[in-house]
Amino acid sequence: MPSALPSAAPAPLEPVLGLSAGAALAGLFVNQLRVTPASQLPATDRFRTAAPAPVRPLKHEVTLYAVFKEPFARRLELRALDALSAEIGRSEIQAPLSRPADSSSYVTFHFDARLPIERVRTFVVYVDPPPEVAATPEPPVKPAPVRPRNEPPRPAPEPEPLSAPKPGLVPKDP
Repeated sequence: MPSALPSAAPAPLEPVLGLSAGAALAGLFVNQLRVTPASQLPATDRFRTAAPAPVRPLKHEVTLYAVFKEPFARRLELRALDALSAEIGRSEIQAPLSRPADSSSYVTFHFDARLPIERVRTFVVYVDPPPEVAATPEPPVKPAPVRPRNEPPRPAPEPEPLSAPKPGLVPKDP
């Protein structure tokens, strides 16, 4: 006899958090991912008597806990990937973070509300490339001298006869 238990809808998959190679090399570790879809962000109070707060568009918020093992002074970017690892969104550009070694903080990223947040299976943290070390500048290359157009080409130098001794060499006696 079949069971009369109602079938439960499958639970949505939780996104996975990852690091790019550059983020790992920068000494960054992340965990504690929290995703807040734009539809769940707190709404403004429309019965407020004071001046209304500036209206800002709703955005998805993704917060993670970041541990900085080494001094860090770069920008972070979070990319959203679907089940096929195809990129479907990027967070907004943030100001560079400056953190001392062995520190940590929560970092919140904002995504456009049009991002299909239910399709995201992986969030990957990327960092800006490291600032380039100031190398010694190479001397400028001198351009080849330009011959005026009216000047005729110079003749090739006369070849030396084979029997003439080269300077600095003493001819052998036969």
